[in-house]
Amino acid sequence: MSLQRIFSVYVIAFAGDFVNSFHANHLSHHAAHPSFVVDRTGRRELSAVSDPSVSESRTIGATLTLEGRTTKRSNPVPFKSIESITDFFKVAKHRNLLATAGGKRPLEVIEPTPELLKIWENACDGVGSTYPNENDVILKVKTGGINFPGIKVTSVVKIGAKLIEPENPDENLRYEFTSLGDERSVTGLRPVVWIFEKLSGGDGGKDGGSTTTKSLTKFTFEQVKGEKVVFSSDSFLSVVVNFPSILLKILPTNKEKAEESGGKSIAKVLEKDVEAAINTFEETYLKWLDNGVN
Repeated sequence: MSLQRIFSVYVIAFAGDFVNSFHANHLSHHAAHPSFVVDRTGRRELSAVSDPSVSESRTIGATLTLEGRTTKRSNPVPFKSIESITDFFKVAKHRNLLATAGGKRPLEVIEPTPELLKIWENACDGVGSTYPNENDVILKVKTGGINFPGIKVTSVVKIGAKLIEPENPDENLRYEFTSLGDERSVTGLRPVVWIFEKLSGGDGGKDGGSTTTKSLTKFTFEQVKGEKVVFSSDSFLSVVVNFPSILLKILPTNKEKAEESGGKSIAKVLEKDVEAAINTFEETYLKWLDNGVN
């Protein structure tokens, strides 16, 4: 799934509402003329961010916490053996389906450098996932771009993918996908782009604006009655947005409503991507069995 897409959907919608308020209140001509094309490259959640525990102040203005979680299960499918399903999980193209909404998005596999491994470890500390090693891979997933009235956002997201084979016989094989950051390009109408960058911290955190993102998706299986197995996925995404003081007086809604609607938007898009991934994974597994795999 694309974590930047999930966050962008909410922020774009929020920015659109903001601009409507912006025009309704006749904001000054000066405030509406920042740069209209912004390219930002780097780690969204691990660099140039404010501490999400910072209390509200006149400088920061407010901190919004937007959280979404979804759990999905496949239909029961035939189970032959632990060895068979382990072999299926270890196939790279099967793993990639889980990170691309079922193969819908372009993907590139990159080897983890020492610097990237350190970034990955920091991200693990934030979500409680397992530390990587040199045998793990990082996936770069390109979104198809998000078009919304007045703005277009495209991004490439880095995701740490780790397959865990537990030593405890009571635990099952699982994948952990940990968000590591993104590269983003934003183009469109000046006011909407400006608000988007202020909300997301894409302007480098000027005036107090920044975002901190944490995300983890776990994918595993469990045996059920009738010699069957069910694939399951548990996904979590938390986005902390620090607002600059200039936006506080003209936001189109209050903090509580923004957090509620933002969390629902995140959960909705998260659920859509996870469902597409788990459905395609199930279909691929059934075809794999039909090809005579033992």
